Amino acid sequence: VPDRLVPLLRCVYWSRAIAELDAAALDDIVATSRARNASARVSSMLLHSGRSFFQVLEGSVASVEATFAR
Repeated sequence: VPDRLVPLLRCVYWSRAIAELDAAALDDIVATSRARNASARVSSMLLHSGRSFFQVLEGSVASVEATFAR
């Protein structure tokens, strides 16, 4: 157990793409998100259906706010 616990923030949101995305575009989103989230030490979950996305971000307050602002 660390001496100092860092408060976590969980951000849950829904978004919609302007147009349908093909498999290559979705793969690109996933690859880019994985790399950026790992660098920011943010955990995430992304669900996709049609043009709709549901995402959960979790990490330190500063990391989640910076990730969400991108």
